[in-house]
Amino acid sequence: MSKYFVEKQEEKILLSKFIEMIEEGSYEGHLSHPKEVIAKNVGWVMDDLTDVELPISIISELYGCFHRFGGRYDVRSESDTIKGLYSLYSKYPKLSGTAIDAVSSIYIKDLFDEYDLENMLGKFISVFGETDEAFEVFYNYVEKKADELQVIYDDDAKKLEEYKLTYEPEYIEYLQGLIKYEHLSLDKIIASLPSPELVKTDKEQLRDISASTRIYFGVGYPISYSLTKRLVKDKDSLSTNDELYYVINNDKKVPATFTTAEFLESVKENQKIFSKKSE
Repeated sequence: MSKYFVEKQEEKILLSKFIEMIEEGSYEGHLSHPKEVIAKNVGWVMDDLTDVELPISIISELYGCFHRFGGRYDVRSESDTIKGLYSLYSKYPKLSGTAIDAVSSIYIKDLFDEYDLENMLGKFISVFGETDEAFEVFYNYVEKKADELQVIYDDDAKKLEEYKLTYEPEYIEYLQGLIKYEHLSLDKIIASLPSPELVKTDKEQLRDISASTRIYFGVGYPISYSLTKRLVKDKDSLSTNDELYYVINNDKKVPATFTTAEFLESVKENQKIFSKKSE
């Protein structure tokens, strides 16, 4: 019996129907999380894919991407990953949930696009058939190509080392992680840097909040870190109307030391400084 391929295609169900079954309590399968959490996660999958029909085993793996950690990259719950896994399953509908789970741990869009990996699975199937051997050869091939591509991003991450002279080292290490594990563009990251002073003051505020509340674990990154990431991924995602604050004990809000408008203005002014230095 194959681990990575099913003998025949499983019965499919609309994502909306699955949500309905979860919410009304008629789903008889195992639930790994509270039903309201699963319903929300499947809703996010539906946002990425529209209301498509899928076997429950595949739905489970897709919504599970919002809860799993580890793997080669930090993009399991990204829209591109959900869409990529769905595309792979659509092309090879006998793939099992186990296979989709395995691919989710090594999937990142630029890797699969660069080496046409979705079609490569078909080539291995044409040689070995829909067998575990075909999938295992494919998986190893993906890992090999991932090693090749990773050299570029590791080198780009090293180019940020010099910025530790002017920025908080932890901030630069966070950005280096975005390059290595999410394959974000070095050039876009540099173009999205606010002033060192803004980052330093923000980090100090979070440190003070942690000290005053005695909450040192699970406080997350400073807001300036996440705003930089958002700006790199989608500059239009930031609105000057966005409220910036830290939440203490799930209820008390502490405003950040800067507004979104001030953050964007800081990035703009910082780029002028970079431009003058490069002249």
